[in-house]
Amino acid sequence: MKKTTLLILIASLLIILTLIFTIIYIKNNHNKTEQAKSLTSAIDELQNQPISENKTQTITNTNIQNTGEKIAETPKIDNFNIYRGSWFKIEYPKEFIANPVSPIDSYRDYSGKENGIKYIQTDEARFTSPDKAIEFFVFSPQWAGDPINYLTISDSEELVSEKTDESSTNLGKETTKWVTIKSKDNSYYRSYISIKTQDGATHHVFGIKYKDNATYEQYKDSYILLKNSLIQYAD
Repeated sequence: MKKTTLLILIASLLIILTLIFTIIYIKNNHNKTEQAKSLTSAIDELQNQPISENKTQTITNTNIQNTGEKIAETPKIDNFNIYRGSWFKIEYPKEFIANPVSPIDSYRDYSGKENGIKYIQTDEARFTSPDKAIEFFVFSPQWAGDPINYLTISDSEELVSEKTDESSTNLGKETTKWVTIKSKDNSYYRSYISIKTQDGATHHVFGIKYKDNATYEQYKDSYILLKNSLIQYAD
């Protein structure tokens, strides 16, 4: 009798455990499905954002050196700061942390005299929110080239989505690529747009790293403002 009772208890326990694991499995799959749906929404939205015409705006370095290009002006966007790289200027949310912050150099006039305007010797920069939930990225060299590692999918990442568009302009072929990558542990996603113009003679990259679709939606407007604020310098 005792043996029968014990067997019944063990069987009941196994049934309960099976039900628990089944519920957990269904819940996890549901969460993954919902996450995938929301991520698809973010990817679609990113791929349909207008490409800022400011990416082709140029201001000669000579003008910067001689007149300062009013380069010490306040940001055009409220609650944003100005970041100056070697050949670009961009605005980013004031509370974000910019990187890199060195090496620092100054613009100079024809005589070699510094005009007091500082910039960071870099072609790329990252801007991270205080809680590290979001990170913006920009790569804007004088002409062509690729960012350091940003376009590479690491061993801990995998490709989610990729789309390429090619068009002809009066300056040659323009290739635009949208890519979304995720970490294998699902801790983050990162999406970027790569724009190569004049048959690859120039290259710009904008990127955003985010925890999930809700985080992306929270910072989407700031990301668009950042992209639209880019000013490219040329000599």
